[in-house]
Amino acid sequence: MHIEVLTEDRSGVPVARALIPALLKEAKSDASFSVRPHRGKGYLPKDLTSRPAKFASGLLELLPAKCRAYEKAGGVDVLVVVIDADHDDPSWLYRSLEMTVRQFAPSISFVFGIAVEEMESWLLGDKEAVLAAYPKADQKVIDRYEQDSLVGTWEVLCRAIYKDKAKDIIAEGYPTTGQYKHEWATMIAPHLDPKRNKSESFQRFRQTFLRIVGGRKER
Repeated sequence: MHIEVLTEDRSGVPVARALIPALLKEAKSDASFSVRPHRGKGYLPKDLTSRPAKFASGLLELLPAKCRAYEKAGGVDVLVVVIDADHDDPSWLYRSLEMTVRQFAPSISFVFGIAVEEMESWLLGDKEAVLAAYPKADQKVIDRYEQDSLVGTWEVLCRAIYKDKAKDIIAEGYPTTGQYKHEWATMIAPHLDPKRNKSESFQRFRQTFLRIVGGRKER
């Protein structure tokens, strides 16, 4: 079995490379996997059958074409998409992803990891992992965070890690923000434990992964 993992940016890569092996072990699977980052989330094209625009680089922009390519070439058994909900309705986003994969890659199984609101919600869902990577992080900020809430999740993690310096970092915006997010993911990801993660959106992803890849439903 081979699993193709699509992430919306490079910050998702260390998280996927840490979590997928742990989930494969839990699923008792020896499947191989590849992780493919993109340059942002993007938007699904209005015409899903059209070729991507010349400079298209977002995950959603390229998804229909990638699904067609995977279906034609073979070699991909499970497609995993890890993406931020941001301010989209997660149910709507799930249906959009499902429709696209079913239409253009009907022979491939799929698992969608839709982080609510951002990937940082999955990091904050494992307080022990955050503190292992950043022992001096402000635990009160982490404890006040309501899991999977729409509160500007990356900013919460920034304030927890950098405290008084966070305001200046948040004000810098992109691309500086992206560099920090990649650093946090790289530092925290090795300490993540899927079973103890308190993010409901992550646990939905985990349970679906175990069912599809391992052929069982986790209690």
